[in-house]
Amino acid sequence: MRGASAAASPRFVIGSRSPARLSPYQRPSSSLSSSAQSARKMVNPIDALGQGSRLMVKEPAIVLTEKETAVFKVIMDTIHHFQLNTVPRAAGGWVRDKLLGKESDDIDIAVDDMSGETFAYKVKDFLATTSPNASCSSVGVVRANPDQSKHLETATLRVLDISLDVNNLRTETYTQDSRIPVVALGTPQEDASRRDFTINALFYNLRTASVEDFTGKGLEDLRAGIIRTPLEPTITFQDDPLRILRAVRFSTRLGFRLDDGIVKAASDPNIYGLLLTKVSRERWGVEVHKMLVRRPTSLDSLEMLASLGIINVLTTVGDSAKFEETDAVPKEQGPIVQALVHRLREVESDHPLTDDQHFALTLAILTSGVYGLHVREKPSKPPRCACYGVLRHGLKLPNAEAERASAISEVASRLSKASQDELNSPVFVGHFMRYLKDDWVVALCLAECLAPLSERQRFVDCRQKAMQSGLVGCWNWRAPVNGASLAEDFGMPRGEGLSVLLEKQVDRLLSNCSMVVKDEQEFRSWLQTEVDEWVAANPEAVARANKGGKAKKAKK
Repeated sequence: MRGASAAASPRFVIGSRSPARLSPYQRPSSSLSSSAQSARKMVNPIDALGQGSRLMVKEPAIVLTEKETAVFKVIMDTIHHFQLNTVPRAAGGWVRDKLLGKESDDIDIAVDDMSGETFAYKVKDFLATTSPNASCSSVGVVRANPDQSKHLETATLRVLDISLDVNNLRTETYTQDSRIPVVALGTPQEDASRRDFTINALFYNLRTASVEDFTGKGLEDLRAGIIRTPLEPTITFQDDPLRILRAVRFSTRLGFRLDDGIVKAASDPNIYGLLLTKVSRERWGVEVHKMLVRRPTSLDSLEMLASLGIINVLTTVGDSAKFEETDAVPKEQGPIVQALVHRLREVESDHPLTDDQHFALTLAILTSGVYGLHVREKPSKPPRCACYGVLRHGLKLPNAEAERASAISEVASRLSKASQDELNSPVFVGHFMRYLKDDWVVALCLAECLAPLSERQRFVDCRQKAMQSGLVGCWNWRAPVNGASLAEDFGMPRGEGLSVLLEKQVDRLLSNCSMVVKDEQEFRSWLQTEVDEWVAANPEAVARANKGGKAKKAKK
């Protein structure tokens, strides 16, 4: 494999501290010893400067919980029971998070001399033989699925309430045109080298109860707060360009900075081309969703995607739709997104949003570079908002998420250009509230971001006025007089005019900021006048309605 270390042993092998220093066959007491308590204190999970988690000690220690110690004891007892030479290792994110002082109930286990499925069944058989009452699920097998970044079958089982994903150490070789590797059994060095980042390439050896760093950089990068690739970034990204998006996600999630080599490689147009050709758009969507759904760091993720230029690739639509205004698509959308994120940081305190609404807002901002543009899914279909096209076809996000963000972006764009008279009108405001329902506050927030600085207060005032006016919930209001009553009691011809009169009734409710009709006689008199005026102004529609009514009677 390219770039794999030829060393026979890792550069760092650091022993665990109590209680992890106990023999793997010993079960700790129900309470942590004083040494274990002090070991926990050695890991400072949050940097004092607020720059994210850091590994703050020179010689890090993994402190196992009681459950983890018991599970690892089961694994080692399985090996001795079947007289295996297997060296089991906990791998990846669990090791990283434990060193950063974070807990996890999911552990990846890597074995060196058999498949993960084979080893998982041995654990299951061992417990069934020696401890039939022990908590152990059946073994599941996640088949290889390259589109979901699963290049090798993985066995899954739950032991003592901890989820285990069991796999074998492996090496991966990629072809130029595919992100799907040729997979083979590998050494620990090869397995570490093929992983995405050094901080995710650490192992915890269950036989020696020690942390292993076969890249020689993982522990150092945990201390320094750096996202770095085990191999040259260009090689890592050429092998799997999806790792560009993963780099952004881990950087913002952990508060780590990107290595300069990653920044340079991530800005390479050739890598963008590989992202387009080697990675499915579904996988793009998964990574973007993971970034933006996490509210505390979602804006950081947007800014980083914009600054690296990756936003220009993410806002394409693929082969399933086409931009109507191809020449109008901005080549550099990063500054547009960055400006909106900067504005949102300034104004979001004026617009309290739920986490779910904030996620919808970030999706709308992600596509802000294509506001005002349209995509066409099929020649026979009318064009759609480009925001919808990017999210649904470009990122393959669920239709509901694409529809929601698209509606927010369209209304916000309209509101940002609204006159003061329109913003003061309860009918105008009520219409967009009825269209977006609870998300009307999201559109107002985005509209404030889109508007010039001198006009932003208008949207704060609009929100406050709407909240106090009684319009909240107006999306549930219905016309007091329904269609049947309009025809029977007011002489309104059935057909196209009914919807007009139903809307006029709702507009009257909105103008009064109340769904309650205070003077029913006055309302009915007003409605009769509206019906008479519509009938007088639309003789052709009335004739069509009467003709249709006669035809229905004749048919009966």
